[in-house]
Amino acid sequence: MEYLIEIIETLSKQIKVEADSAEEAICQVKKQYRDSKIILTADDFVDYKIDTIKDPDFVKINCK
Repeated sequence: MEYLIEIIETLSKQIKVEADSAEEAICQVKKQYRDSKIILTADDFVDYKIDTIKDPDFVKINCK
């Protein structure tokens, strides 16, 4: 039997910016991210998830 397995990694970084509103702050950070001025690396790793694609609840295996 063949299974398609998906691996999802979550990276996270907190950025402080000066802005007149939360919307402006988000736009600033989005632009910096798109322009590669903010780069997330392995140091920003916070979590991962591994599941089957078709039905994540189908196979529950506790690997050592």
